[in-house]
Amino acid sequence: MKATVILNPAAKGGTSKRIWNSVKEEFFRLKTEIELEIKETEYVGHGIKLAEEATTDSDIIVAFGGDGTTNECINGILRSQSIVPLHIVPAGTGNDIPTTLRLPLKTVDAIRILNDFKIVYVDTGFLEEKKRYFAGVASIGFDAEVTHVANESSKRLKGTTNYLLAIIKTLKKFKAKRVTIQILDSQKKVISEFTDKILLIAIGNGQYYGGGMRIVPKAHVTDGKFHVVLAKEASVFELFKILPWIYSGRHIYHPVVKEFEGFVIKVIPEEEDDLLVQIDGEVIGELPEMFITRPKSLPIVYPRKR
Repeated sequence: MKATVILNPAAKGGTSKRIWNSVKEEFFRLKTEIELEIKETEYVGHGIKLAEEATTDSDIIVAFGGDGTTNECINGILRSQSIVPLHIVPAGTGNDIPTTLRLPLKTVDAIRILNDFKIVYVDTGFLEEKKRYFAGVASIGFDAEVTHVANESSKRLKGTTNYLLAIIKTLKKFKAKRVTIQILDSQKKVISEFTDKILLIAIGNGQYYGGGMRIVPKAHVTDGKFHVVLAKEASVFELFKILPWIYSGRHIYHPVVKEFEGFVIKVIPEEEDDLLVQIDGEVIGELPEMFITRPKSLPIVYPRKR
């Protein structure tokens, strides 16, 4: 079996290469004989190109890094002519994608899955304008701004700590903004539409972001639809009150929070508003955007005993 490892040496504040050197021998202790090829990313987006190229002669693509690395590998695989399974070995700051997929968070445990594994197909989300896939959560507004701030700061801090500090910084400047939200059917015909002043919108294929925040607690990666959490305009006091609830998912019961579901979601800002969009912990642009479900589109390596 040939496995191509897409290694991001910049992940986890530049420590992932050291982590790789400390665990790589585990691949050669596996019961299954494995041929490894290692490819290191050199710039943002490079993982997409490397993963797509690797699908031509690999049985498995291994994402070794954080959620950004995993997202790039997902996009490389799903853009290719030959869809091969993805194996995730977490070595990043937040690791929300493996948390969402209920995969091991320790690097050695993740590698050892290859001793006895099965392939499970999970859903992904797709952004029509940006042409990007995501596995976990896409978000707009306040939390995308927080992601931008967090990514600009040191990633040597734990994912949650880094994210909480970014929240505090963002609270000082971010204002609620008015958007129109459309829920469409599979033919992209509008089923319902509403306009509101929002702080954030989280579109969940999975449940987690921000280093373990359970922002979309009802999302499931195999139900073939998005679960969406929207937070309306609220005071700073109310936001601080809600914040601890996000880890358990209880925030959805607060009056300023609204939930809905859909297969296709379109979000359109007021013309003068520039609202950032983030997917799987990386800011990729601004609104408007259409988010489309891709049911059971991505093969993932899972422990057989599950």
